[in-house]
Amino acid sequence: MARYNIGRPRRPSHSTKNPSRISQNSQLPIGAFLLVFCGPMSAAPPIENNPNKTAHFLSTKDLSGQEIKRLLKIAGAFAPYVKRNENVPILKDKTIVNLFLENSTRTRVSFELAARKLSASVLNFAASSSSLDKGESLTDTALNIQAMGPHCMVVRHASAGSPYRLSKILKIPVINAGDGFHEHPTQALLDIYTIEEKLTSLKDKNVVIIGDIAHSRVARSNIFAMKTLGAKVSVCGPPTLLPPDPSSLGVNYAYRPEALLPQ
Repeated sequence: MARYNIGRPRRPSHSTKNPSRISQNSQLPIGAFLLVFCGPMSAAPPIENNPNKTAHFLSTKDLSGQEIKRLLKIAGAFAPYVKRNENVPILKDKTIVNLFLENSTRTRVSFELAARKLSASVLNFAASSSSLDKGESLTDTALNIQAMGPHCMVVRHASAGSPYRLSKILKIPVINAGDGFHEHPTQALLDIYTIEEKLTSLKDKNVVIIGDIAHSRVARSNIFAMKTLGAKVSVCGPPTLLPPDPSSLGVNYAYRPEALLPQ
């Protein structure tokens, strides 16, 4: 098994500020997640491989191809309302907690907008203004919030495995909005939604992911989901930015993009 610095805090991002990344599309898969996990569709959770009674969305590895397609189909049905800037009352009287214990702009705003467009109430939670700042544990904080009666908890944390840990103790759905170097499954499904808008399907397509693969939770989630949908995935980057054994992810790899792109 390759080593991915699991459990270590994620280093700060050095990406340039790009407001255009906050797009309407970002609300679509997120709206689908909220509908499936805490809306009228929650009686039939989409996660087949989850042994818990409560459905959680922690990793794209947990989804079958059929489940990914289902989420993307729901996202597409949600699209006309988002584009017309209309709210729909599907999640009326539901409360979504955004437990974001790592700084975020695009992901938090996308979750909040999607929940509001579905008429849900939203509680945004930051570590700096909570009892966490006084030494309360993550577990106690999450249990205290659950006792107040929310219907879903969206978790972002700098340490890998934090959403998984909470999923073992909470009785409400937990959605992973990014945990350390581990995964960012909602972002991956947004990427796939956008790609399939252009290509119709990822099946038998060649996809090359270039950059810092070793530290990218988005890359890892994309690899798992794209392979599930039948894509042929490769990664590319300098040796210092690739996992020690990239092939353990089930992908081809190279240190130069020329080695992976058609001549």
